Amino acid sequence: MEKTKSDTKRRIIDRAVQMLSAANYERVTMRDIAAAVGLKPASLYSHFSGKEEILTCIYAMFEEHAAEIRPEAAALSALAETAPPREAVHRTFFYFRPTDYENMLRILNIAHMMSGVDPRSLEFFQRHVFAVPRFYAGNVLEKLLRLERIEPLDVEAFLVLQTYFCYGAVLRSFTPGAPVREEWERGLGALLSLIRATGR
Repeated sequence: MEKTKSDTKRRIIDRAVQMLSAANYERVTMRDIAAAVGLKPASLYSHFSGKEEILTCIYAMFEEHAAEIRPEAAALSALAETAPPREAVHRTFFYFRPTDYENMLRILNIAHMMSGVDPRSLEFFQRHVFAVPRFYAGNVLEKLLRLERIEPLDVEAFLVLQTYFCYGAVLRSFTPGAPVREEWERGLGALLSLIRATGR
């Protein structure tokens, strides 16, 4: 019985992600979500008190998936000592599993659409698109510079470019004809080309 309830909650969350990423949050009602999942509204309310709780669960699901794939800071720091510099920085960019990829992008889209009216969504979007990538890449770049493994580089300027690249890639993924992984890698390759190894 508990597994069935858990499966139903997951179906509700997955369907809500699809609906909320395709339409304005205010336009999607609990009744709409219930109908999309094949439940009566009263049944939906036995799982969630309202859209706010659904949104909380959606963001929690993203955090859980991100935590599973996020690289360990210590491992990245070790890479800065041994791996080719561009590869070390490349490893600071992490990728969702193919089975989760679309849903995770939809969640970022929801947060982006709501960021102007919901402080929690703004904080969520900024953390995952700006702050986390900057933290990982910045630490690796600073260590590469300390070890003199790369030529002098304005780390802050690099991180600004990286922020724009990540932001643009996320926004582009919400549009028709969204870029494929190869296009993302080409753009990332151009960014990483700014890093020049000293040979140490």
